[in-house]
Amino acid sequence: MRQVKFQKNHPFFQVLFWGSLWGLTEATLGHLLHLLKVPGLAGFFMFPIGLYFMIRAFRTVGKTSAIPAVAAIAASLKLVDLFLPGTQLFQAVNPALAILAESLALLFIMKFLKHPVGLFRPRNILSVTLGWRLIYGAFQIILAAVLLETTGFLQLGNAAILRFFLFDSLVNLLLIFGVLHLHRSIKFPRVFFRMSPRPGMILALLLSAVLTNILF
Repeated sequence: MRQVKFQKNHPFFQVLFWGSLWGLTEATLGHLLHLLKVPGLAGFFMFPIGLYFMIRAFRTVGKTSAIPAVAAIAASLKLVDLFLPGTQLFQAVNPALAILAESLALLFIMKFLKHPVGLFRPRNILSVTLGWRLIYGAFQIILAAVLLETTGFLQLGNAAILRFFLFDSLVNLLLIFGVLHLHRSIKFPRVFFRMSPRPGMILALLLSAVLTNILF
């Protein structure tokens, strides 16, 4: 029988690796940021982190299809909460919708870029940060229609909605450009930037993300 050799650069394993890492980050850091109950705080940091994972997957695989694929894995890991007793539908689905909205906004912008480097121009980054919020808002409206009740940030009033779309988008833009500036001016250890999947690492990430979502 011919032995199947693990190929770390295979698109499937790359997508599974970065999607699992994103899901675990959402279940740990994202959960902690939400516990602080500071308006917009989780989105300030979690979107740039998710953007990083999507771009890494895209650059490794070389296809824009890696962007929604990575997001689908991360979102699926968040939906583990659906199988836990006492979990409300909105509580489980809402984070997954945000992840999918982020990927759709990035995918839309990437489809119109002549070169991926152009993504880091201010207007393109702002388009992604504002775009995912518009898509997420549409998801919220649809979910509210399904549940027959106002949910999420839609029930917080006009001031909160404007802050979510305008101020939070601007903060995301500034954070992303701040990180890019630090990355260009400071020589960080390149270990993390060269991470590549191994079977045991992928399995550990998947299990850790699932268990973290169950426990917290």
